[in-house]
Order: sequence, then C-alpha cells, then structure tokens
Amino acid sequence: MPDAPPPTSVPPDAQSQHDEALAHLFKMSTTSAGGQEYVAINATSIASVLIGVASVLVFLSDVLFIVPLAGLVCAIVALIQIRRSSGTQTGTAFAVAGLVLSLGIGGFKLGQKLLISHEANKDTVVIADILQRLGADLHSARYDDAYDDFFSPEFKREVDRKTFAATFQQLQNLAEYGPIEYAKWNGEPVNYDEIGNSGVKDATAMAMVKFKRNAMSARPLFVFSNRDGTWKIDECTFFQTKKKKKAAQ
Repeated sequence: MPDAPPPTSVPPDAQSQHDEALAHLFKMSTTSAGGQEYVAINATSIASVLIGVASVLVFLSDVLFIVPLAGLVCAIVALIQIRRSSGTQTGTAFAVAGLVLSLGIGGFKLGQKLLISHEANKDTVVIADILQRLGADLHSARYDDAYDDFFSPEFKREVDRKTFAATFQQLQNLAEYGPIEYAKWNGEPVNYDEIGNSGVKDATAMAMVKFKRNAMSARPLFVFSNRDGTWKIDECTFFQTKKKKKAAQ
C-alpha cells in the first residue's frame, strides 16, 4: 500500500494570520454595523427620566413625594453604573435629566410646603395670642373690649353686644362653672382652609376655657377669618350663629 502523505504543516506566518483573523472576528461581534464599538444605553437612566416626568404627580398628594424620590435614586444609580461600565454604557444625559426633573419638581413642591407651613406657624401664634387676650378680658369682665377687639363684623351682625355680654355673665353665674379664670389655645393643630384663590383663609382652633368651680376646662371651638386683613373670630361654640344652624340641619 502506498504510504499516506505526510501531514501538511502550517507555516508560522500563516498560523499567525489565522489567529489574527479569529481575533478580528471576535472583536466584530461587539461592534455595530457601522464598525463602531457597541455602547448600550443604560436602562436605569431612561427610567430616571420617565420617573422624573411623573414627579408632577406630587402636586396631587403629599404621599406621592415617593415619585421624585424614586427618580432621584434611579438617576444616581444610573450615573454610578455608567461610570463603572468602562465605556460600554451610555445615558449620562438621560440620568442628569432625570436628576434635574426629580430635584426640580420635588424641590419646588417641598419648598412650597415649607413656605405654607411657615405662614401657618405665624398665623397660629397670632390666633393663640387672640385667645389668651380674650380670656384675660373675659376674666376681668371687659366684655365690650373683647367684643370690639376680637370679633368680626360677620359675628357682630348675628350676636349683638348685649347678647355677647349676657352669655358670658350667665355662664359664670352657674354653680358648676363660676368665674372664668383664663382662656388659651389648647395646643392642637389649627385647621386652615383657603377660600378659593382670594387669599382669604378660615382657621378653626380649639381653646381651653377654665372656670373657677369646674375642674375640667371647657373646650369650645373658635372659627377665625382674615378677610379684613387681620384675624378675627367669626364663630364660637358659646353662640348659635346662622352658619352653625345651617351646618346642624
């Protein structure tokens, strides 16, 4: 039988060219059709933009503050992921946009809430002062001063000066009550309600009125209004006004 032909050896140069071709083929698998390195867009960065836009929902409810917070977290995570990707991921612009949207919308709403809270705190100080001064006038039987200084024109249209004084005199003549020692705000949150877009607000506050012969303080509700530029008492549970009659029906 004829001898088998000896195996053909591959010249070193040919082997080198073959290995280079394989390496080039592998490299082509990670490139785009245009021959450029393929770079993926980071999915978290896209999510941060979408959540950033959805941050406007925070104006519907304070509970939805979680939306801009989630957008902020996604944006930060995306920026970290892109930085650590060694150039294989992009999307920095999306992440920055999501960061700006979440911070901008959420920050604006938070600032608005802080401003409202600050204004409410200032108003509460004024209302607490009115109730304390009212208590001092009632304690000293200065009914005319209390009526003139602390009650609104609306209240005065329904409760005249004589009825006002007589009501507190009758309360203090009751055996179980006795003289008024003091009145003050009870410390519970004052409820504010803005009337449309007029800038006029109502405020409902609970007071503590201490009578000398009663161990327990009375807790009447007072409704205030700033319609005339200063806080005045519109309603008080010691008096039956038209508003209270309508609400009870």
